[in-house]
Amino acid sequence: MAFVEPEAVEVKLPSKGLLGYSEKVLIRPITGREEKIIASATGDTIESAVNRVLNRCIKEGPKAEELTEGDKSFLLVWLRINSYFPDYSVEIDCPACKKVFKKFIDLKKLPIKEIQVERLPLEIEIGGKKVDLSPLTAQEVEEVNNYRSQVAAQGRNFEDLYSVRYAYMIRAIDGKDVSLSEKIDFVEGLIGRELAKLRKAEKLLDHGIDFRQELKCPLCGKSFTANIPITLEFFLPTEFREE
Repeated sequence: MAFVEPEAVEVKLPSKGLLGYSEKVLIRPITGREEKIIASATGDTIESAVNRVLNRCIKEGPKAEELTEGDKSFLLVWLRINSYFPDYSVEIDCPACKKVFKKFIDLKKLPIKEIQVERLPLEIEIGGKKVDLSPLTAQEVEEVNNYRSQVAAQGRNFEDLYSVRYAYMIRAIDGKDVSLSEKIDFVEGLIGRELAKLRKAEKLLDHGIDFRQELKCPLCGKSFTANIPITLEFFLPTEFREE
């Protein structure tokens, strides 16, 4: 029997087309041809496997590496819901009783945040300079994570990572492109109220799926907020509620 590719549908992205690519993509669900890519991935190759799957499923639109972190998370959740089920089984660590409980998360109910600016890059004045900011692409997030691995390998303090993500968000300072090390020095030289401006700008740029959920532990009854973890069960579900 010949392979028949599922029909692609148009999906609007939460970045609203401000990143140089269209605000809409054509995307189709995952098939066995994509699932085998995920199934054969290891811890070291899972990110590249996810990108391959996205690039196969996106029929019109940017490459996975070009997407913002927010748009990529949004499309991954879309793929999970429309290829499999909206129910996602996760194990949650209760911060109160320190025990682990299992919960089904309805992915359709996770809030979707749209970017809150009208144009990019966003220009703000901090530290007496005009600074252009844009959300990180998926490729840049991977570079930040690689930087994290380098810090760990060198035995350096993880405090060194605090400024890196902000540095990657900076596209220009006073209209000039500067090196990553100069951006890090700039961020680390800011006083507290200037850093607060940077965090406020980051909130305006934030978009995609909000994975934070208000949960209640069934074991001790305490309520808390937790980030829903992305595990292999997200990509290759084995547990779901029958419709």
